[in-house]
Amino acid sequence: MRKRIACEIYLRGRNAKQAFKLLERDKASNEAKTGPLVWMELPSKQDCRIVKFREQIDIEDRDQVFIGVRKVVAAGRSRPA
Repeated sequence: MRKRIACEIYLRGRNAKQAFKLLERDKASNEAKTGPLVWMELPSKQDCRIVKFREQIDIEDRDQVFIGVRKVVAAGRSRPA
């Protein structure tokens, strides 16, 4: 069983692909702030996903999960240059 948590941007609707491509254009800059992201264009669907995973989390340890969530969220915040 995988022990991980994730934070994701789920793009849906008719403009999802366009928004995804705009974000992906700045992939290097975005990942410099967040660390590696999983970019899922979902070619057979209208929607797209961008996910940040945090691995090796003991999901039964409440404190560890909350620390992991805070780290995922903090990684998504803009950092000053």
